[in-house]
Amino acid sequence: MTQDRDPFELLPRFVDPEPDPAIMNATIAQSREAFANRKDRTERAGPASFLDWARQSRNWLAPVGAVALAAAVVVAIVPGLGPSVGTADRELVADRPIAQPPMSDEAPTFSRGDEQLAETPPDNNAGSRMGMTLPQGGEQPISEALPQVVSSYQGDHILLELRLDAEALEIYLPDISGDRMLDAQNVMPGEQIEILAATQLEGELIAIHFRVGDVRFWRIYAQTDGVYGRDPELSTLVSDAADRAEVERRLDAK
Repeated sequence: MTQDRDPFELLPRFVDPEPDPAIMNATIAQSREAFANRKDRTERAGPASFLDWARQSRNWLAPVGAVALAAAVVVAIVPGLGPSVGTADRELVADRPIAQPPMSDEAPTFSRGDEQLAETPPDNNAGSRMGMTLPQGGEQPISEALPQVVSSYQGDHILLELRLDAEALEIYLPDISGDRMLDAQNVMPGEQIEILAATQLEGELIAIHFRVGDVRFWRIYAQTDGVYGRDPELSTLVSDAADRAEVERRLDAK
């Protein structure tokens, strides 16, 4: 055979092995006879001894485990069957009277360094919590509100009054509504808010351009029964408009 010859060309020359029926029948007959002889020997042997029965763990492991589990459940449920060590000691300690300190008519004395100062006991309704003294009657201290920063913004034919504190920016129309608040925008801690533009549009509409943090948006205010208020539908329509011209274009197309 040369090196250029494919070795797989020799495969067709080999004949596939086939089982011999005579050998198969003989093997089957021997297996059947061996199985029958094994059954006869088991029947002649009679009952197994105690050692053989004990070697088979399935005969005793399950009953013993069931008995142990039942005993554990009974001990856990019935308190009297459990250990009682230390019960008498606990009962004796519980029966002993608690010694009360002698009462004195004198006021208690509190030490501050080397100086002894007599102080009267505090009132029952007064006290302190987390370092803060509570007033009489258990009332909680009322913290003073932070002052508002009041300013004004002159828009296009509209004047806004702005009142800013730590929580929100309140907007008023002093020339139209007086002290009636037009709108309020919440402010998160550390967030900056600014009015970029305010203009009065046709149809008795007012448009205000806000900047809260990095977000810019428009809001539209309409007059109803002589009172201006935010119009949610129109505000959503022009919220992301680029400028006043875009706001007017969208409102005209509606």
